[in-house]
Amino acid sequence: MASFVRKGKGRQASVAVPGSRKSVQNGLTLVSCGLHEVDSLIGGGLPLGSLFLVEQDLSSSYYELMLRYFLVEGVAKKHSIYVASAESDPEKFVQNLPALSVAGSSSRNSSSFTPSSSSSKKTAQSSLSSSPPLSPPSPLSTPSAPKMKIAWQYEKYLHDDQSLIGRIGTQTASFADKFDLSKKVNPGSLGLIKTYTFDPATVEVPSGVDPFQFRLSSLYTHISDAINAVNSKFSSPSCNVLRICIQSLGSPFWGSSSSPRSRTVALIRFLHALRGVVRESAAVVALSVDPSLFEESTLAQMRHLCDVCVRLESFVEKALVPPDFADFHGFFYINKVSVVNSLMPAMLPHGRDHTFVLKRKKLHIAGIELQPELKLGGPASEKEKAETKLKQTLSPEGNLSRTPGSIPEALIDF
Repeated sequence: MASFVRKGKGRQASVAVPGSRKSVQNGLTLVSCGLHEVDSLIGGGLPLGSLFLVEQDLSSSYYELMLRYFLVEGVAKKHSIYVASAESDPEKFVQNLPALSVAGSSSRNSSSFTPSSSSSKKTAQSSLSSSPPLSPPSPLSTPSAPKMKIAWQYEKYLHDDQSLIGRIGTQTASFADKFDLSKKVNPGSLGLIKTYTFDPATVEVPSGVDPFQFRLSSLYTHISDAINAVNSKFSSPSCNVLRICIQSLGSPFWGSSSSPRSRTVALIRFLHALRGVVRESAAVVALSVDPSLFEESTLAQMRHLCDVCVRLESFVEKALVPPDFADFHGFFYINKVSVVNSLMPAMLPHGRDHTFVLKRKKLHIAGIELQPELKLGGPASEKEKAETKLKQTLSPEGNLSRTPGSIPEALIDF
C-alpha cells in the first residue's frame, strides 16, 4: 500500500512575505497589528487574509490610534496601504500617521509630513521620484556564542549555528516596530510604498439606486483592483502585503438607505464578499464600527465574519473611575481571537479584559492587576484592627487563651 504523499504545497508555504513570520501554533503567516502588546494577546499577530474588527468607543477617538498603528506598521515594513474613510479625508489620515521611533530604528529620522502627489482623491499613489530614497537600516550584528561552563562539550554546535541564530534574532527584532505619536511619519517613507485611498463622498450614485449599497459595491471593486495592482496574490512570485483600513464602516456618512433592514443586509453581504477576496490574497483588513448604530444581533454577525475582534471603552468621567484604575484611560476587551485553519478554540493565557493608557509618545495596553483586598478599603486601618483583635485573644505569655469563647469566630474562619 502506497504511503501518503502531499501533492501540493500550501498557499502560504512557498511564499516569502516581507515583514511577516510564521505562527508556532498553526504555521500561518502573521503580520503585526502595530502594537506588540496586542500581538502577544491575540496569538502573535494577524494572519494574512484575516479581518481585524475594532469596536469604536462612544465618547472618544482612541480607536483611531489602533488604525494608525496598523497602517504605519505597513509603512515601516514596505507594505502597500489602502485607506477608506467617510468621516475624514483619507489622504489627511495617512499624513497624520505616527513616526517611527528613534529607539526602533536609528537610521530613519522623523519629520513633519508634506502631502504626496496623487492622481485623484479616490485613488492616490505616492511618487517614487518625488521623495529622496531612504538609507537601508543597518543589519543587526550576529550575536556571539555564549561561553558554556557546565555543558562545555556542546560549544561546537553553537559555533556551527551562529548564522541561524543571527537570522532568528533579526526576524524577531524586526517584526513589530515602535512608533512615536508626538511626531508625524517621514514623507520619504510614504514615497517608497503604494498608497490607495477611497472616499465614499466622491462616488457618484445613479438616480434610483440605494446610495449605501452602491458605495459598498464600489468599495469592494476598488479593493479587488488594488489587490491585483500590488501583487497581493499568493501565486505571485513578488507577493507583497496590502493593509486595508476601513474607518467607521456603516456610519451615516456612507450614505442613506431605504430601510434599516436593507442597510444591515448590504453590510453583511459586503463583509462576506470582502472576506472571500481577502482570504485568497496576502492582504489583511482592519475596520472599525460604531456599536451604537447597530443592533446586538447585527454586531454578533459582524463579529462572526471577522477573525479578531477587540473593543475599547474609555472612562468618560474621572470622578466615577475606581481608585485602582485612576492611572488608566479605559478598558481594552478582546471579544474574539483568530482560529483560522484550526479545530481547537482560541486560548487566551492573559485573559480577555485589559486596560489602556495614552502616553505622550505611545498607547500602552496592560493587564488588569488589582491590589490585595486589605488595600481596597483602607489598608492601614483594617490591618491594625486585625492585629489589635489578635493581641486581645493572646495571654501574657503569647499563647492563645484557653477560655471558651475567647477567640473570635472571624479569626479562626479559614
